[in-house]
Amino acid sequence: LVGGRSSSSSGKGKNHEGLIKYGFSLVKGKANHPMEDYHVAKFVQIQGHELGLFAIYDGHLGDSVPAYLQKHLFSNILKEEEFWVDPNRSISKAYERTDQTILSNSSDLGRGGSTAVTAILINGKRLWVANVGDSRAVLSRGGQARQMTTDHEPNTERGSIENKGGFVSNMPGDVPRVNGQLAVSRAFGDKSLKSHLRSDPDIQETDIDNNTEVLVLASDGLWKVMSNQEAVDIAKRIKDPLKAAKQLTAEALKREKNHACIFVLMKNMVLIAIGGFSLNVYYEEHLYSYEEYGLSPSRSGVFEFIMADLLSQVLHLLELSWLSTRLLNLKLIKIVQLILMSGVI
Repeated sequence: LVGGRSSSSSGKGKNHEGLIKYGFSLVKGKANHPMEDYHVAKFVQIQGHELGLFAIYDGHLGDSVPAYLQKHLFSNILKEEEFWVDPNRSISKAYERTDQTILSNSSDLGRGGSTAVTAILINGKRLWVANVGDSRAVLSRGGQARQMTTDHEPNTERGSIENKGGFVSNMPGDVPRVNGQLAVSRAFGDKSLKSHLRSDPDIQETDIDNNTEVLVLASDGLWKVMSNQEAVDIAKRIKDPLKAAKQLTAEALKREKNHACIFVLMKNMVLIAIGGFSLNVYYEEHLYSYEEYGLSPSRSGVFEFIMADLLSQVLHLLELSWLSTRLLNLKLIKIVQLILMSGVI
C-alpha cells in the first residue's frame, strides 16, 4: 500500500500461515495542505475464515471523511448478512449505506469527501477489489499488470454528471472537474456536490493462484507519475513488501511535478516565475509580499502550491495584452488563492 496518514509512517505484516505478506509506506507529498490519506492493512479471523483487509482512503477538504471510512467501511461490509454468499452485492450496499451515513452527519464530518480503494482477500484464495474515485489497485499475474479498479474521472462520466444537472469544467487549470471543483466523479461525502456525484463502487474479483505475484494499492499521487506495469515491476524486483512500498513512495516523491518556467513580459518589466511548487510575482522590480493582497502565505512573497495546471492559466493571462500588468498580477494571485483555499487538490 502506498498512501499517507501522518507525515511519515510504515509497517508490515503477514497472514497466519506466513505465506502472504504486506507492507505499507505512507508519506506526505508536496501539497500545501495536511495529510488527508488514511489506510487499513491487516489480517483478521472471522467465522473460521481468514480475511485480508486493505484500503487507501484519499481525502479532500479535510480528513474527517477518510478517518470515518478507516473506522467503519470494512465493518459495514462485514455486517451485511449476504457477505459470505454474495460479497459483490454486500460491498456495493455497504459503500452506498456508508456514504448516506456520512452525508447525514455532515454537520460533524464537514463538507469534505474521500476516494476509496478496498481489497478483501478471503482465505488467501479469492480477492475482491472495489473503488470510488481515482485511488487504484493493480495486480501482477505472470509478470503482467492488471488494473483491478476503474478511475472515475469527470470526463469519462460526463454524461452522468450532466444528466444530474451538473457540468464538467477545466477551469481552473487543465484538470476536468465536476462543477469546476472536484477532479473525480465518484466519492464519499462532498455533500454540496453529491447531487451530481456517484458513490457506487466498481467491483472486480479474481482467484489468487501460484501465478499471482503482487497487489499494489495507492492513491493518485503514485499513479500520476508511474504506470501500472512499472509499479508492479518495482514491487516484484524488490520482493520484500515493506521495502517495495517505501521504494514506490520515494520514487513518486522524486517524480512529483516540479516545473520550472520563467515568463518575461517586457511591459513594465513584469517577471512571473513558477518553479519548485512556489510562485513569486515581481512587479516593476519589486517583490510584492502577499500580505499586501490580504493573503497569509507560509512566508512572505512565496505561495506554495502543487498543481502544475496553473501553468495554462498563466499562459492564458499573459496572452491577454489588453490587461494591465498590475491587474494581471492580481488576477494570477487570485487564481492561486482560490485553488489553494478550495482544498480539492
